[in-house]
Amino acid sequence: MSKHTKLLQKANSAITSGRYEHAISNLEKLLADEPSNTEYLLLMGETLLRNEQFNKAVQYFAKVVEKDNQNIRALNNFGAALVRNRQLEEAKDILLYALELAPQNVDLYTNLGSVYQGLSQPEKSLEVAFKVIELNPSWFMAYNNLGCALGDLQQFNDAKEAYKTALALNPNYVPAIINLAQLEIKSGNHLIGVKLYEDALKLKNITLGETDLVKYYLSNSYLLLGDLKNGWDYYDYGFSKLLPPGAYRSRRVFSQPAWTGNADERKPILVWREQGVGDEILFSTCLGDLHDLNLNIILECDPRLIAIYQRTYPKFRVRQESINSDFTPQFNDFEYQIAIGSLPRYFRRNIGNFDTKPYLWKPLPESVSLVKERLAPYKNKILIGICWRSAKLSIERNLNYTALQDWASLLSYPNYKFVNLLHGDCEAEINAIENLLNIQILRWSDINLKDDLETVLALTSELDCVVSIGSAVSVIAASAGVNTLVLLQRSWVLLGNSENYPWYPNVRAFTVEVNEHVGINIKSLDSYIVKKSN
Repeated sequence: MSKHTKLLQKANSAITSGRYEHAISNLEKLLADEPSNTEYLLLMGETLLRNEQFNKAVQYFAKVVEKDNQNIRALNNFGAALVRNRQLEEAKDILLYALELAPQNVDLYTNLGSVYQGLSQPEKSLEVAFKVIELNPSWFMAYNNLGCALGDLQQFNDAKEAYKTALALNPNYVPAIINLAQLEIKSGNHLIGVKLYEDALKLKNITLGETDLVKYYLSNSYLLLGDLKNGWDYYDYGFSKLLPPGAYRSRRVFSQPAWTGNADERKPILVWREQGVGDEILFSTCLGDLHDLNLNIILECDPRLIAIYQRTYPKFRVRQESINSDFTPQFNDFEYQIAIGSLPRYFRRNIGNFDTKPYLWKPLPESVSLVKERLAPYKNKILIGICWRSAKLSIERNLNYTALQDWASLLSYPNYKFVNLLHGDCEAEINAIENLLNIQILRWSDINLKDDLETVLALTSELDCVVSIGSAVSVIAASAGVNTLVLLQRSWVLLGNSENYPWYPNVRAFTVEVNEHVGINIKSLDSYIVKKSN
């Protein structure tokens, strides 16, 4: 038996037993002697794909396809690796080309369905799923893809049945378990979803990437149920490089290790923003704890918040988020780093830790003078800031938002004066409700509610109350110390509470359950709206 044959047998044996690093080592030896051997290149790509080294797998499949552009097995795996490497458009092109060569290939259609799901094209994903089921009615992956497409189209009951069918065909198929758990949680069946996740972690066939994904999803469920310790510990799995497109918290890449809560550390620590400005402000409630430790902190934030944060936390060096095109930091003037959303892991381990009051934001005096002058004619009224929706709308997001017509009963109170805090194109909505109710909602065209957060802070701080859906407006008002009433779907942000909003003592949450519209609580707000004492 030749040396190459022995190495190939060892590689195949290692692949079969799941010892992928051992298989890769043997394949590297084979390719060292025969770097153009398509059999070895293809096997290496498949092994790297199984070992979740997606970027490297893409490179090997590309070499095979370059030499043999009609190799369906290589084209299919090339497409699958591109999907996992978050190169969705490239994956689509490869798979559509392969389907021209093999129009009845179930695996190609299955991967194409995943592409359309990642591209947020549920109608096409649905079409592909039905095609796969037509070709192979017992293919469990097809029913999982069908469930994903139906879920994206808000057809939750049908999606649930599709996932259950997939699991009936293959009870250990982890993606279907994850998707069913997500759907149960979205339907309000949180304990059922958590059990599905926890049972998935016990499966022997679960991959490292699936493990990280399940733990990240579990973090949200644990937090929603009030299990803060496990919730925060699992939350950082959202940074796993093995998560699928759209699931990860951030794509930032650091060579510096994460800060792990050492209060005696004196080397520079970078605290960096993630997600949207609303989440950034919410998690900034932990910055006061960090400030009190007298650590050497560099804070990178949304540029609109730089001056506000520098005033609020004078010991910090505050600057704009600084990232290169490859997601590495532009500056390496720090020894440790931590995402702002990871701070609660060290400062909010239990609900009692929320008794620490956050540092309040102080507006600029000149900005306060400006808004005081404009609000002066209405000082005999109770001034209420309102935000009824987000500037970004989608089918799913709309479930958490309202229309101005939903506010008609509140807007009709004669002793209230309302101030618009929603940025974006909303003038037509305001005009319509003003004409309908014969009222006036205050707004000024020279105040940029999106980008001029200094003036927004000053305006908000001069109001008696702010009523908002869950948005950046609500946390800006809360950070200003204003009486804030928030209309919310039940979510992890409440940390197991229903009315108490643990992040800020001056916020009251009005929550609804699944399939209830947040607007139903508007009629209950009046008794919580009072004029603040000067």
